[in-house]
Amino acid sequence: MALAVGATGDKTAVLALARKLFVNPDRSALVVALLFGSIFGEDGLYDELAAVLSDEVRDGLLAAFTDGALAPRTLLDALGDFKIRAAVIQRLSRFFEPKPKDVVPSLPASPIAI
Repeated sequence: MALAVGATGDKTAVLALARKLFVNPDRSALVVALLFGSIFGEDGLYDELAAVLSDEVRDGLLAAFTDGALAPRTLLDALGDFKIRAAVIQRLSRFFEPKPKDVVPSLPASPIAI
């Protein structure tokens, strides 16, 4: 829902929502979803939403958007409730490193020569 609001909402309303979400310790990770949606929103909205976030989070997300570098899963640790952070990361998974258990381990070389 936050992605859609960021993309289609009125700039003033989206910024007001972002400020309310950011100060709520359980919901602050939703600002990241608003930010991603704002890429397609009104002019200037992305920059104003990005200014709400810490430098570390903003820089990590910017690198994921522009450089193709995957953001670490721990990037959003300071942003509220674990379940909400996990939901945001899952929805935006192509911008974040995979979970360690999701990584397919490489098979060791066979000790038996054929």
